[in-house]
Amino acid sequence: MRFSVDTTGAGQKIRGLKSLPRAEARQLTAWMTETLAAIVRAGILHTRSGQLMRNVDFLVRQGPSVSAVIGTGVNKAKSVVYARIHEEGGEIKPVRARALTIPLGDTKGVAANYDLFLLKTKAGKVLLCENTGKGIIPRFLLVKRVTMPARHWLSGPINQMRPELDRMLSPDELWKIAQALGE
Repeated sequence: MRFSVDTTGAGQKIRGLKSLPRAEARQLTAWMTETLAAIVRAGILHTRSGQLMRNVDFLVRQGPSVSAVIGTGVNKAKSVVYARIHEEGGEIKPVRARALTIPLGDTKGVAANYDLFLLKTKAGKVLLCENTGKGIIPRFLLVKRVTMPARHWLSGPINQMRPELDRMLSPDELWKIAQALGE
């Protein structure tokens, strides 16, 4: 009795399976790139200094499994201390001083950069003002605490892009890419 087996299809499938982690990493990198662009387009990151906008990046790692991370302090981006409060919201209280100084108008920098005096308004607000010789300019508002609303600058666009990630990582889509990479 003689048997013959055609293994050409099996070889293609084995190469496709070996390429599966590369396919996952490729899809995840493409999705992260699109998501980062969506975060920027959302415009929520436009803070006064632009530091948050400049320091958001992502990293995709391929090992036994594929993983990805996006945020500040990732890859070559610097960690931005206030990124979390912008995302989740919360209360800000002074750490060393007795009050927070909130810049008013076009005031740049910190209160120590100015020659200021205290002024209390009829409404009970405390201001740090500058006497320019031409008039008094309110520079900073003093407050005991500030409550920031959650802005979801990171999770909002990620949640919007999640269905696309699920589609890109579907078994059929990954299999097509793995086969193309394995050839």
